[in-house]
Amino acid sequence: MPREKRIHKVGIYHVFNRGVGQRQIFAKHEDRLFFIENFRRLSKHFDFFLHSYALVSNGYNMLIQTNRDNLSQIMKNINGRYAHYYNRQYNRKGHLWEGRFKSILFEDHSFLLDIITYIEYLPIQSGVASSRMFYNYSSYRQLVGLDETLPLLQNSYIFKMFNSHTQIKDFLDAPVDIERIYRIQILLKKLTIQKNREAKESKPMLPMIQPSDLKYKTKSERNNIIQSLYKKGYTQTSLAKTFMLSQQAVSKIIREAF
Repeated sequence: MPREKRIHKVGIYHVFNRGVGQRQIFAKHEDRLFFIENFRRLSKHFDFFLHSYALVSNGYNMLIQTNRDNLSQIMKNINGRYAHYYNRQYNRKGHLWEGRFKSILFEDHSFLLDIITYIEYLPIQSGVASSRMFYNYSSYRQLVGLDETLPLLQNSYIFKMFNSHTQIKDFLDAPVDIERIYRIQILLKKLTIQKNREAKESKPMLPMIQPSDLKYKTKSERNNIIQSLYKKGYTQTSLAKTFMLSQQAVSKIIREAF
């Protein structure tokens, strides 16, 4: 049965995920650079930008703004490409991520500075960095003017709220209220539970694919159909069964589309 398709409207989302079993998924510098470069390239194709991001050893958090209703496609590509890279790099098989990505839509922009503060504090909170001044795998150094700002970060909400990098640095470097961070975490958990409950109540389902309805004469036409169905939300597993292909073959066909 096809996986339930999640519907995401255009907007600003806090998106996060971590390795299965909370395993380390960023083992070295090159891993983190691949992940960052990957979402930098995809931002042009899928028309999105970031307000803030941070990588820790076992996952990532980002505040992403979409200009089309394509968040699921964006995250499938970000997570899928990195999983393929990681498994090839470390000669492993199986799932890398702890399920699908989690996302929370922020229609109330009054929370955005709080969420940016939370994301930028994560490297300290998780213990992967003692100082963000020397941590290259979050947006902090770009937001405070220490590094050149990536194009996909240039429209960050924080730049609209402050007049200079100095003001942003003063804001992010202010003594951290740990209780405030915890309250933000509780807020995120409550919003996630609420969102999951709403998703279960709506349960939009994709129709079953009937092999008899699939009409193609060439391999190229078949591949175009597979790519189109994947974009609509069908999983690689269901497509592999329908077209009687290996999941590796389906994965390769899908990657050719991007």
